[in-house]
Amino acid sequence: PRPSTSLTVRAPPSWMETLPVPRLPMVRRPTLAELPAPATRIPMLVVGTARQSLQWIAREAEGWATYHREEAAQEGRIGLWQQALVQHGGPAKPFVQSMLLDLQADPQAPAEPLPLGLKVGRDGLRDYLLRVHAQGV
Repeated sequence: PRPSTSLTVRAPPSWMETLPVPRLPMVRRPTLAELPAPATRIPMLVVGTARQSLQWIAREAEGWATYHREEAAQEGRIGLWQQALVQHGGPAKPFVQSMLLDLQADPQAPAEPLPLGLKVGRDGLRDYLLRVHAQGV
């Protein structure tokens, strides 16, 4: 025999019918044009490319963030960012990288790649962070 696929819908308990329903006033939200302008520029860190060119990001943002990649590939991304900053002619701006981290209890556990990150011990993590810092992260 096939299992039943019907769904049983039960009425709410009778005590729920006696609960008061709060009446909240309707509040109109202001439009963007009605909000006060910020006193200073709001810092913006672009994550990914946000459908913009690196030249736009270099000109308009305070930095660029991307996800973890294999070190050689990330070095290439950092090079593209630094080139865009030179073309823009502005100040140096940070390159930020997110990373999934599975920190092992053994400080000397070797690094193993994970999707978007590393499984590693404390010593290997320190070495990795020093290497990517030298690359420009």
